[in-house]
Amino acid sequence: MKKLVLLTVLLPLFFTAAQAQITSPKSPYENPAKFSENWYNFWASKRFKTACFQRDSLYRLSQRLVADTLKMTTVINELTEKSDDCEKNLDKLKNDYEKLNRDFDILLSASADKTNRLSETIEQKNKELLEREERIAQISDALSEREKRVAQLEQQLYRQDSLANALNNALKQALLGFTSDDLKLEMKNGKVYVSLFDKLLFKSGSADVEKAGQDALQKLAEVLKKNPDIDILIEGHTDNIPIKTARYADNWDLSAARANNIVRLLTQSFGVNSQSVTAAARAEFVPIATNNTAEGRAKNRRTEIILTPNLGDLFNIINQTKP
Repeated sequence: MKKLVLLTVLLPLFFTAAQAQITSPKSPYENPAKFSENWYNFWASKRFKTACFQRDSLYRLSQRLVADTLKMTTVINELTEKSDDCEKNLDKLKNDYEKLNRDFDILLSASADKTNRLSETIEQKNKELLEREERIAQISDALSEREKRVAQLEQQLYRQDSLANALNNALKQALLGFTSDDLKLEMKNGKVYVSLFDKLLFKSGSADVEKAGQDALQKLAEVLKKNPDIDILIEGHTDNIPIKTARYADNWDLSAARANNIVRLLTQSFGVNSQSVTAAARAEFVPIATNNTAEGRAKNRRTEIILTPNLGDLFNIINQTKP
């Protein structure tokens, strides 16, 4: 028990002294723990080995640190060079970036101007397009209305042609008893032309209508009275041989007198509407044959009765169709 107590007291002292010898080198000073020479040598040897180990470890560590330092220095130098390059590149990139920003601002301003001009152009074009569409709509309406009037005109023309054909056929039936030497019927431009030659109507130099001519005019009048919507033009024609008598000064007088006498017969004697009849003198100026032969002059001495279906409705349609 006493030995245990002793060990308990001595061991801490021993370890304290040993630790002191290990952690600090032996000095010329007096042994602080008052160890014997053998103990001191023992612990000093132990401390030496520890110090040697620590020294070697520190040397190896210092070598590694030196090597690492060299490597780090190399790396730092390389990084420094790269950093310089990076700074140069960064400066260049900053300059490029600033230039790009300036260029972008210029382009943005130009784009805004172009956009504004383009918007104005588009707006103007849209306005013009709307105006054009309105004009097209107006023209389309006008064309539709004109097509409608043209259809009416065609219908009216067809009606006029039908009337003229019917009138021509009726006259042919009414004048069957007369020969081609007496009269001639033909249709031209929607009108019916009845040419009565002087052989049937008048003696040479006279404006009095002969009996055979009166018969022909009466039959003609019967047809005209059944067709009140007919305009009647009576034209007197002569050959080119001049006439000068106490009664007729020239061919104008003679052709006018013959036309007037036929108008009087048709209206006063045979009941044709006077408002539908017009007399005209043409003298020798509208020949249908040569005046160099007796046969040609006989054809030129004629009275033409030109029958035209009333074109009032037709003219109204034409006037409506005009722009």
